[in-house]
Amino acid sequence: MKFRTFFLMGTLACSLAAGGLRAQLNNTTKQLARNIYKQLIEINTTDSVGSTTVAAEAMARRLRDAGFPASDVQVLGPNARKGNLVARLHGTGARKPILMICHLDVVEARREDWSMDPFQLIEKDGYFYGRGSGDIKDGDAILVTTFIRMKQEGFRPDRDLILALTADEEGGPSNGVDWLIKNHRDLIDAEFILNPDAGDFELDHGKKLLVGIQLSARPEQRDLRTGRGLDAPGTLPISFRTERSDARLFRTRGRHRRRANRRGHEGDSTIAAGRSRHRATFSAALLQRATANHVRGYAARRRPCE
Repeated sequence: MKFRTFFLMGTLACSLAAGGLRAQLNNTTKQLARNIYKQLIEINTTDSVGSTTVAAEAMARRLRDAGFPASDVQVLGPNARKGNLVARLHGTGARKPILMICHLDVVEARREDWSMDPFQLIEKDGYFYGRGSGDIKDGDAILVTTFIRMKQEGFRPDRDLILALTADEEGGPSNGVDWLIKNHRDLIDAEFILNPDAGDFELDHGKKLLVGIQLSARPEQRDLRTGRGLDAPGTLPISFRTERSDARLFRTRGRHRRRANRRGHEGDSTIAAGRSRHRATFSAALLQRATANHVRGYAARRRPCE
C-alpha cells in the first residue's frame, strides 16, 4: 500500500495540475494518508454487521475540517447502515466534472479465520494487514487525502472534481453506485470516471515497473456460488468441495464468452467467468488442488493485506 498510495496520489495530483498543484509529497501528507488508512481499516464495513455510514461520516468530517463547505459534502443512503459519501471540489466549470469512485465496504472477516484482528491495522515485514487494506480502503485513503490536499492548497481545476465512496460493492442489497444513479444522479453526473479498483502498480526491489490502467465499458456478470472455506476476496478460491465442477464451469463459460465476443456482442473478451473481479485468474489445475494452505500461502505472497 505504501508505494501504491503515495505514487497514485502524486500521479493524480500531477494529472490534474495545470501549473497550480505540484505533485510532491511531504511527511505531513504521508502521515495524513496513513492516519486515514488506519481509521478506515478499523471501521467494520462488512455487510453482515458493519456500517459504511460510519466510515462515510468519518471521511465527511475530515473533508469539512479541511475546509469543504457542508453543502459540498453529503452522506446519503437507503438506510442507516448503507451510507455513501459524495463530495465536490468546485472548479471553473469550463469542462464537465470528473467522478472518482471507490467502495467503503469489505468482504466478511471472521475473527477465527485470522491470526490477528482483521479490523486492526498492523504493519509487519513491509506489509499492511487488515480487512480492506488492499481492497480497497487504501484507495479510499488515497482519494480522501488528495481531495484534502487540493482543498488546502487552493487548487482550482477547470472542472468540478467529485468524490464518491460507496456501499455494497462486494455484495449486499444496497449497491451504492446503483442507488446514487437512481436517486441522486445529479450529484455524480460526470464526463468520465476514475476508479482506483482497476489497474495496479508493480515494483521490483523498489524500482517502478509499470502502472496498469484498465479501460472498461462492460456490463458486469456475476455467479452466486456457495461453498465452505475461508472468507476472502474474489481473488481467492474458497470452495474446496466443488473445485472440479467450478473449473469445468469456468472453462465452459470462458469459451462461450469468447465466442460471443467474436460475433460482435458487447463485452470484454479478456473477462471470462473464470476471472475474478479482482483481476486474478486461477487455472483449472490450481482450483483442483486448492487447499486452505495454498490459499493462505497465496495471500501471504500476493495480497497479504486484503
